[in-house]
Amino acid sequence: MDVLPHLQEPAPIWAVTPALTALIVIQVPASAAYVTIQVAAPEVARTTGLPVEFVGVFTALSYLGAIAGGALTLSLLRRLGAFRACQVAVIGCALALAATTLATVWALIVGALLLGLAHAPVTPLGSHVLAARTPPAIRGLVFSIKQAAVPLGGVLAGVLVTAVVVASDWQSAVWVMASLCVLTALLVMPLRAHLDDLEDAPKASRTSPWREMCGSIRCVVEHGPILTLVFVGCAFGAAQWCFTAFYVAFVAEDRGLPLVTAGVGFAIGQAAGVAGRIFWGAVADRSGRPIRLLVGLGIAMAGGLTLLTLTDAAWPKAVTLALAALVGVTAIGWNGVLIAEVARRSPSGQVAAVAGGFVAFFAVSTIAFPLAFAAVALLVGYAAGFIAIALLCLYASWRLYRQVPEADDDRADDDCADA
Repeated sequence: MDVLPHLQEPAPIWAVTPALTALIVIQVPASAAYVTIQVAAPEVARTTGLPVEFVGVFTALSYLGAIAGGALTLSLLRRLGAFRACQVAVIGCALALAATTLATVWALIVGALLLGLAHAPVTPLGSHVLAARTPPAIRGLVFSIKQAAVPLGGVLAGVLVTAVVVASDWQSAVWVMASLCVLTALLVMPLRAHLDDLEDAPKASRTSPWREMCGSIRCVVEHGPILTLVFVGCAFGAAQWCFTAFYVAFVAEDRGLPLVTAGVGFAIGQAAGVAGRIFWGAVADRSGRPIRLLVGLGIAMAGGLTLLTLTDAAWPKAVTLALAALVGVTAIGWNGVLIAEVARRSPSGQVAAVAGGFVAFFAVSTIAFPLAFAAVALLVGYAAGFIAIALLCLYASWRLYRQVPEADDDRADDDCADA
């Protein structure tokens, strides 16, 4: 079935540049806002009297909000248009951060839920904007460049939030980040008329947001290849988030490496992830075999996580850092290729709906897997947790190889997301 006619006649490459640039400008501060409280966690804990471990609860609550935010993407698209909805989302991130500055337990809870709700639609809405404009020959690269903005947002938060906290206090840092989000929404305003595609979006209906949310999830569940891709994304996401959350603690506390070495390894892993997202996107386009590439990445990240469990303080520092780079370039670098493939297999006009369903499932996994990893690490040890994630990645790669064809003839029906 010819489900993406708007991709059959490639637009000129220059036509993608304004949309891609604008989405990166939005994605970076939105992603930075999402991790602002985590970066400022020690100071938040000190001034509120909460234990520093509260950051885990804050993160889990934000992902809980993201479940609803991702599934409600279609409703936002129908009512606002994709690009205007992105602007509203980044302003929502600013409001959520502002709520946390009240520095009470309830303010942090509400702020976390609102932050997840506001941030979740940014990725699927961006996918909708790009899907209608990206030539198939560079689809993987374009989506990967957009997704590279996510770890770049983490870098921005690490630098900006830390600097303001040291110079003033954490509330000031949060206000600075919230102001940056609002400024970004205003900065891209002149581009909205060119990029917002209300005429291409599903028409507004009287369907309730709840039914539209169920429609987005149903669109994922009822189509086997898309469901498999979502499962693979959740499994690979487990590797990404567990590496991000537990690498420093593992190598510093469990393996006895200096904290500075652990921090440098973490930074190298994140940087390798940024480079990997762009590189693997280009490889997927060049080879024309994104599914096989994702299978290979799953096997490679499983190997990297397994080798990580062998880390020893007696190893040469260069070997330790190289291993962190290997895990980063695979466990963080897969994202753009998979999201581009989900967009390619989505029915015409339903990219945001399918991607929203993906985000909802992904949010559930980002709550469940880190908690499961923490439980395994507490009972058995960090190494067992990383081995379990490695086995999950291998299983996901096997399912992807067996269940999702590389050919273009296996796509969702046009009405799969109708509520």
